[in-house]
Amino acid sequence: MKLTRAVVAGGGAALVVVLLLLAAQRILGVPTDLGTLLGTLALPDGGVGAWLVGTAGQVVVGAAAGALYAAVFEFVFRRAGPLAGLAVAVPHVVVAGLAVGFLPVWLGTGTEAVPGAFLGFGGARAVVCFVAAHLLFGALVGWCYGRTRHRAAAPAPRWRDLPVPDETGVA
Repeated sequence: MKLTRAVVAGGGAALVVVLLLLAAQRILGVPTDLGTLLGTLALPDGGVGAWLVGTAGQVVVGAAAGALYAAVFEFVFRRAGPLAGLAVAVPHVVVAGLAVGFLPVWLGTGTEAVPGAFLGFGGARAVVCFVAAHLLFGALVGWCYGRTRHRAAAPAPRWRDLPVPDETGVA
């Protein structure tokens, strides 16, 4: 397993995704800032400090996710690439979407600033941005990971009976 490549790919892809979601927030006006959302766990006052801490946290989580993606690429799929990354990203987005819904419980904030599962309280565009960002993360990690070290086994040769012609010469 190429662990260093997986961790760097995961952290880099997480940074790209967080910045794209920040751009989506500015352009579309949807609440998709995962950096600030995670940063409020450490700094409840918010602001730039919370965004920096949250973005660093997202990069660390992305690096760990990259290592998990690598394990799936190497030992389950035995191949990597953007499509394999998308396949791994589907359960990833489900887990991440549900985890975002539980953030207020973990924060102890009750009903204040509840993002909802999959950022659902931000509207349909926020949900689409959230899901697309995680799918993009998977595709980027799969693309950056490259060829796996554990290859899929070659198919075993199949024995085929050849027809034997009878005395008339017909097989």
